[in-house]
Amino acid sequence: MKKKIDLLWISISLTCFVSAQGDLIISNFEDVSPVFDSWNTKGVDIAQNPSATGINTSDSVLRIFTSDEVTYEGVKTFPEAMDFSQLNVLSVKVYSEMAGMVLLKLEGTGVSPFEQRINYTQTSSWQELRFDMSTATSGVYTLLALFPDIDGTGDSVAWHFDDIQQTTNPHVTGEKPITFETEGADYNWIVFDNTKADNDANAFSVVDNPDPSGINTSSKAGKYVMHVGAAVWAGVKTNSINPIITTENNKWLTMDIYKEDMDTVGLKFEPPSTNGVLVTVVPQTSGQWETLIFDFTEAVGDTFPTFVIFPDWTGLTRSEETIYFDNIAWHSSKPNVTGSKNTKAQAQYSVYPNPATSVLNLKINESEIAEVRIFDIAGCMIYCSKPDQFHTSINVDSFNRGFYTLYVTSKSGITKSIKVILK
Repeated sequence: MKKKIDLLWISISLTCFVSAQGDLIISNFEDVSPVFDSWNTKGVDIAQNPSATGINTSDSVLRIFTSDEVTYEGVKTFPEAMDFSQLNVLSVKVYSEMAGMVLLKLEGTGVSPFEQRINYTQTSSWQELRFDMSTATSGVYTLLALFPDIDGTGDSVAWHFDDIQQTTNPHVTGEKPITFETEGADYNWIVFDNTKADNDANAFSVVDNPDPSGINTSSKAGKYVMHVGAAVWAGVKTNSINPIITTENNKWLTMDIYKEDMDTVGLKFEPPSTNGVLVTVVPQTSGQWETLIFDFTEAVGDTFPTFVIFPDWTGLTRSEETIYFDNIAWHSSKPNVTGSKNTKAQAQYSVYPNPATSVLNLKINESEIAEVRIFDIAGCMIYCSKPDQFHTSINVDSFNRGFYTLYVTSKSGITKSIKVILK
């Protein structure tokens, strides 16, 4: 039986405060501390900073004890009316001994409710979560709510919040290109499914650029060694660029790739509990650097903790192969890469979500889709359609769960195979 928690008022109401930098401080739980109340928690109070180091050296913070009895628990406040037309980011510092997802919810009169989730990953240290409000409905919000551990995994765990404020600094994760000279070189890169019997943690490394004479003249690059026996979805991932907040300002990506074949390359934004968004691109050259363009417009408005690279998404029979990638950059519009050695139009295939549960979406930019066929692991064709358009959705709810090969043929006559997973 769920225990009823009485409404708890933890401070007197004060107005918001504009800092010297132009940020609007909603609460710092010291000199600016509006009224908060809580529901379904095991306790809320103003407490001493559990770790007054790093990005947060203040004395007092808000402490919330979560419960495993409910998942929809948290605190709320009614600050002065919040307008995000100028200060379009809401930031909050978080500290806990466990990782989890934090939900921000805003409500107001005459505006649609706004929700956004960001993962807290830096356990036992302060982490600043920055909620991008550029997609929020135009208008004024008068209620702010925070839900710690919204995925409901913690039992009476203390979560700490501090320095809730609006800011003009967008600081959308992904704005810094991953060049492996500085950005990306110190990330924690995790190799997965690279040989089924013995996953090689050292298959990824940062090395000297194998060919600095072409379009990529940087000194360092990422190196991935694909081993014999690796799964078709083998790759490398990182949680170090957390979170990936996809907005209109960073919905396109470019990545330089160097490989000895022209097999499909994939990038994926991956959340912890759902399928994420995978975009694949077919290179047009081999044995030299080429800039690939990835369209993540389908992910706008979502937040992801994990960034995944599939250096060779479609490989079936694996041989020992070395693949290099570099200069991963975010863009607000489709970049112009005519200065690269690639003079052909890239055929870009977006398949999402992948893995899929009920619906599989397919989009290509090269030409309209002439035919789509899906084969099961035994090689039997179980689906065929002729969409005659650039985008199509396939209902896979009745398909058996497992691995499939999707063949898509464009009207220009190009056929490409894409591995999909149903779960």
